[in-house]
Amino acid sequence: PVVTGKVAKLMWERRPNFVVHCGDVVDDGASKAQWTGVLFKPCYELFGRVAVFPCIGNHEKDHPHYYKYFSLPKPEYYYQFTYGNTDFFVLDTNLKRNLKPEGEQYKWLDKALAASSAKWKVSYHHHPPYCSDDDDYGNTWKGDTTAGDVRVRNFVTLYEKYKVDVVFNGHVHVYERTW
Repeated sequence: PVVTGKVAKLMWERRPNFVVHCGDVVDDGASKAQWTGVLFKPCYELFGRVAVFPCIGNHEKDHPHYYKYFSLPKPEYYYQFTYGNTDFFVLDTNLKRNLKPEGEQYKWLDKALAASSAKWKVSYHHHPPYCSDDDDYGNTWKGDTTAGDVRVRNFVTLYEKYKVDVVFNGHVHVYERTW
């Protein structure tokens, strides 16, 4: 809560229009105390003033608390929203979801991206399709990697097809970027 509070305070000082979160907003989605004490209490100033658009991570455990505490566009575990000239596409990449081309989210994303006329297209989801981190995906820092969540790579085809401008991920606690 101390670190969360410091980060939320720094965010609020910059007066954001909204907040995106790449999942694992709590460590244990079934623990009401983590939601109310570890997340909401230190974030009250920020969360009380700006909209929060999270994607669900593995630590939320698809628990009803996630859906109770966030009011998101339907169907809530994946959704789209627009801000200015940017369309945001939010996905649930957890294990219980079918991320293959025949899956619900893939079909939805294909149609949603095709219909988007926004200048900027941004997507975010919890699990990265590629990663060189040696914590969550094996000891890969010594050479080439095929690490990352291979289930999520199906979405990369759509990101490239529709020229998505940026994709944000959580899960792995490391900063990486590529082009």
